[in-house]
Amino acid sequence: MDAEKYCPKCFKKFGSAFPKCPDDGTALVALSQRDLTGDEIDGRYKILEKLGAGGMGVVYKAEQHLIGRIVALKVLKREIVSDESFVKRFLIEAKATASLENENTVTLHDFGVTGDGLLYYTMEYLQGRNLAKVVKQEGPIDYRRAAGLILQAGRSLEEAHAKKILHRDLKPDNLFVLKRGEREFLKVLDFGIAKLVGDTTFGSPTGDRIPGTAEYMSPEQATRDQVSPASDLYSLGIVLYEMVSGSPPFKGETPVETLLKQVTDPPPPLAERNPDVQVPEGLQLFLDRALKKSPTERFQSATEFREALKDAVGGPASGEVSSTARGLPVSGVKSVTQAYAGIPSDAVKVEGQGPAGETGLPSTAKQRPSALAEAALRPP
Repeated sequence: MDAEKYCPKCFKKFGSAFPKCPDDGTALVALSQRDLTGDEIDGRYKILEKLGAGGMGVVYKAEQHLIGRIVALKVLKREIVSDESFVKRFLIEAKATASLENENTVTLHDFGVTGDGLLYYTMEYLQGRNLAKVVKQEGPIDYRRAAGLILQAGRSLEEAHAKKILHRDLKPDNLFVLKRGEREFLKVLDFGIAKLVGDTTFGSPTGDRIPGTAEYMSPEQATRDQVSPASDLYSLGIVLYEMVSGSPPFKGETPVETLLKQVTDPPPPLAERNPDVQVPEGLQLFLDRALKKSPTERFQSATEFREALKDAVGGPASGEVSSTARGLPVSGVKSVTQAYAGIPSDAVKVEGQGPAGETGLPSTAKQRPSALAEAALRPP
């Protein structure tokens, strides 16, 4: 039996022989999962190689004709595209996401439906590692370096939230670290399940699955309650906790168990999760507030979140590395140079992005962690 296609505008279904909706002329969406390497997409993009796959779709490296631009092209997965309400929301929200201009947000170039019915969008092509790889290969990460990267993610959220766009899937896989000279630079990726503030539709791709990732999901998102900027900031707090301690605060045997912990359990103090990690008292107090169960008790804006984090670690955004958090006691804080003394700054090959598969080619240089920490704290 021929695979069905449907119209993303009127949502009527047709056989595979129809390239466009006979009623309104809109290109029909197909449910294809074949490897597109070597194909032409929409008459404008040449697929060069497959980069990876994640929960939302498959990502390819592609070349845009005429201008020769290399892009990351993402084709949405079968189970995503088969949800009619999701496709409708995607087309609406992709327009909103394309308006994001902050330098810490990945640039969305284009989106649409191909002549043979594939729903896709293209992003800027990046080289580096996602934060999940950074934590796996180098974690736990010095708290000053971690704060410098999280502050950059907060800048991306400041603009997105101001435009009433919530990310809803902030996690290390969706935070990409690249180098700009001697400085680490972070890009927020994949607003693919973004939600417009005030939108009361849930929009789960499968109808019974909560969009997001259990280890990084806010309690209100886990319970399908209305989400707000405080939900994204909770997720960002979880990421910071994992960077500093080496593991997220909540992890069950199953995703459901993890979600229950998100809703009911207080986060263990950093010293309890990893006794070898020592941080300023101010950073622990910051995380205590960032991970409150009630969204009204957390930071209410990305700006408030960023300013509080600067205070907690002594103002890393200004480029000043301090051993105190504005008067708060810091007993036994390790200096970066002491923690990593003697580690050579030899060049190593760094793999591209993993299962989330957004973008990435091998990076070539790895500095000693002390230099990376100092670089992360320089003003963006």
